[in-house]
Amino acid sequence: MDIDETVHGITELRVHGVSGTPPASMLGHPESLVRRVAGTKTAGFHRRWYPGGTTADEPDHRHLEAYGWGGLTSGSGSRALWMLLLPFTLVNLAHWMLPPHRKSRLGAASVTLLRLLGLTLTLTVMLAVAEMTMDLAAWQCAPMQACASRMGFFGGTAGWSPGERTATGAVLPGLLIILLWYLGRSHVVAEGGDTPPEPSVALGSIPLAEQTFWHRDLSTRRLRATHITAWACGLGLLTLVGPARYGVGDQARLVARLLLGVDAALLALAVALVMSNVVTGRGGPAPTNLDRPLRLLRPVALALLAASLVVTALVGQRSAYGTTFHPTHLPGLHVFVSVMLAVQALLLLLLTLSVAGQQPWKVGQAHPGYRVAAAGFAAPLTAALSWLVAGALSTGLGLWFARFLGQPTATTYSATTEYRRLQNIAANASADFATRVHAATDSQPLILPPAYFWASTAAVIVLGALLIVAAVVTWRVKLRPSAEVDALLAQYGLSATSPEPGPALGRWVLGRRRLARITDYVDRILTAIAATACLVMLLGALQFVFASDPLNLSSVFVALSVPGIVLIASAAAGVVGLAFWAFRDPEIRRYVGIIWDIATFLPRANHPLTPPCYGEHAVPQLIERIGQLTTRDGDVVVLSGHSQGSVIAAAVMLQLDPTSRSRTGLLTYGSPLRRLYARFFPAYFGWTTLDDVRTRTAPCWRNLWVPSDPIGGWQFANDDNAGVDRALLDPEHLVAAKGGHPLLVIHSGYFDRPELGVNTNEIAACRSPQ
Repeated sequence: MDIDETVHGITELRVHGVSGTPPASMLGHPESLVRRVAGTKTAGFHRRWYPGGTTADEPDHRHLEAYGWGGLTSGSGSRALWMLLLPFTLVNLAHWMLPPHRKSRLGAASVTLLRLLGLTLTLTVMLAVAEMTMDLAAWQCAPMQACASRMGFFGGTAGWSPGERTATGAVLPGLLIILLWYLGRSHVVAEGGDTPPEPSVALGSIPLAEQTFWHRDLSTRRLRATHITAWACGLGLLTLVGPARYGVGDQARLVARLLLGVDAALLALAVALVMSNVVTGRGGPAPTNLDRPLRLLRPVALALLAASLVVTALVGQRSAYGTTFHPTHLPGLHVFVSVMLAVQALLLLLLTLSVAGQQPWKVGQAHPGYRVAAAGFAAPLTAALSWLVAGALSTGLGLWFARFLGQPTATTYSATTEYRRLQNIAANASADFATRVHAATDSQPLILPPAYFWASTAAVIVLGALLIVAAVVTWRVKLRPSAEVDALLAQYGLSATSPEPGPALGRWVLGRRRLARITDYVDRILTAIAATACLVMLLGALQFVFASDPLNLSSVFVALSVPGIVLIASAAAGVVGLAFWAFRDPEIRRYVGIIWDIATFLPRANHPLTPPCYGEHAVPQLIERIGQLTTRDGDVVVLSGHSQGSVIAAAVMLQLDPTSRSRTGLLTYGSPLRRLYARFFPAYFGWTTLDDVRTRTAPCWRNLWVPSDPIGGWQFANDDNAGVDRALLDPEHLVAAKGGHPLLVIHSGYFDRPELGVNTNEIAACRSPQ
């Protein structure tokens, strides 16, 4: 035997947190001497290996085992590209942040509104890609020689008809939805299982304890079909507006209008299906015989898109300005963008009202530290952030592309004025040759939707708000009331009159503790930033609607958009660059995977094109392994979870059968269960749920925490009648150890503290037969 694979006795089973900590690090052993004893290469259980097959550094009948689940979120290179779909992940996360409902109809309405918002975000990405390929490249840039020369191969379409260029530009967004379809089909568990619980959660219930919670849901497949259908039909509508309006000949326009009507009808059907909690809602009770008809929508919509492209390419189109070239934008696109923004703003408003009707601010009031984040409006806040991120990425990429090809402008009038100015200079025989050449080859004006300039303005103002928040936070961190300093020094038997450096080091430690407490106010910070951005967008929209000259460059909004264009375009290009860098570099991908470690623990709910949920795999796999390790009397498992691992461990404890649970104790450290999860996900990790975990594990749950940890914290405080929370003295000694300052635990230093082993032994003794 090469390694100890026995399953009886006492087993400490460690579960790591975010960033995919390698098993060797969890076991404190060389990587070459670590072997997998169960599970898969993607997510498996590992033990130390020694020649002779014994775990020499553990007493008899004791085992140290590490569960590595990082491969579920950061293993494949393609996972890095999910960064580009971050808005989808955020809006899906918003579903799980909905508060437990007091009125079932309002709860169901909130779920529906979030699904509709998710669909609009899918269409937003489609419009963003279409803006670059169909509008900027094919419609606007190709007819202008100076601009077409910058498009490389695609510049060869300059002599094509408008319809041919439009259809060619639509190929890339058409292929993209097929790619998203493929990525959306990825999952980490097999099909099957009973239907999961309903999508809205009643006050006082514990969904994570239901045995069907982690089962895959067929409604996600139906929802994915509607998103793909909506994308294909929306893209078909964009391609057909031109030939339907400017097609040469009555018959050509009639064919285009008929196809346009079919596209619109199918798009309306997709929207209606997304509105149905029965059909596309998580846990929806739709009969399985609906699956096949709904899945047929995808090939029908894609075939309709192909027909739309063919018709657009074949139908001759005349310009709205006759035979003379005049800078214009793709017909219908700017209207689509404006309507989409209005619909999204309305959905966010209705979502906020539906959540407010459930009085979410009352959740957790009775228990200190469990007051819900953002007064219970975390779901609308996160949904608004997903909308803002989608807008920032869309406008940023559009502005970057426009600056690459030419010079972005906001109106047809300004584009025409600039274009004619350049043409006149180039044609002026009296001007010197260099001036004429420069005018002929200078950046040509390209028209972008007004919303792109509003978003640029918002980016500048939001950056200013961030700087103000950073300044305020820095100032508050530096404030160290003398009473707090005295209390900290007293823990080490010192006083303010003690000789230095004791008091000086105490002030430094207190500053780090105050910095860690910023996490408790992150919801307020995000609310302020999101509200600022939304207000700027609203004011920009009102100015555009009511001002006599809304896009004059003297306007404050458009003036601020000038630096904003550079800012938002650079940020969007940076995100794309980081995604492709992570695609090529596994180490960078590991850190990028932190986003998915946090955001994809819970299943797909209201957006089907998000990264797959790893909780559907990790939780059942741990339950199965614990079952293997607790088959006999005297078998004990200490489930030891750090950071995100403690969240997984708590979910496991809620699902264990009574026999396995009676033989399993829980050790958490650096745990965000109360501090983040209970406040932001009150329906799933609120007081009722964590109190149930405490009841199920009593009296064998220990939670280690330090005040310098910005993520982890205590769980029950004054309500801790089972002695769960154990505060560690941090630092152990008020002496300079590293960098001239005391060595703090922060968030990852728990493994270096002796209390970890002490509490592990205490839990093992707690579960061992007397």
